[in-house]
Amino acid sequence: SGSDIIGPDDLAFDDAGNLFITEFTENRVSVRTPAGRTHILQGNVPGANPITWRQGHLIAGECRHDARILELDRDGGEPRVILDHIPMTNAFEVGPDGKLYFPVMEANQIWRINLDGTDCEVVAGDLGVPDSVKFDAKGNIISTQVGSGQVLRIDPRTGNRTLLADIGPGLDNSTFVGERLFVSHMTGS
Repeated sequence: SGSDIIGPDDLAFDDAGNLFITEFTENRVSVRTPAGRTHILQGNVPGANPITWRQGHLIAGECRHDARILELDRDGGEPRVILDHIPMTNAFEVGPDGKLYFPVMEANQIWRINLDGTDCEVVAGDLGVPDSVKFDAKGNIISTQVGSGQVLRIDPRTGNRTLLADIGPGLDNSTFVGERLFVSHMTGS
């Protein structure tokens, strides 16, 4: 309330300490510098939701039907489309292999793609409606399932999965702090 940032949904830091924020309700991505200055980086990202940073690549996506995944120009230029026509994606991350792994909620699958937009493939399916993909220290996918409420560990090479927790429907995202896994719920818990 009263901030330059309206309705923040997801965030990522670059190596210089800039904070990139998706603003779902405003259909935009903003940046806040380490000095505290904020400006709109990209103003035409309908359903702006997932965002991640990896080795010079700022990648954002849309959580909507017929979504896109974009590489954003940090100077505000036109974004590059990595993939489009995705049946709804959410929180994603670049894996140890350098590929982007992302949940495809309407397909009930997890996909991966090279950052140049080639070789898109399904990693795992028949899940509990995945809505986040992160990686543990051993290179396994950790994915929250919004529909089933499960937190799964998935081997990205084989698709084999292990149930880590069953918290209840409505899970939204996850992150690691060291070895500790934190999971958020749509209720705010």
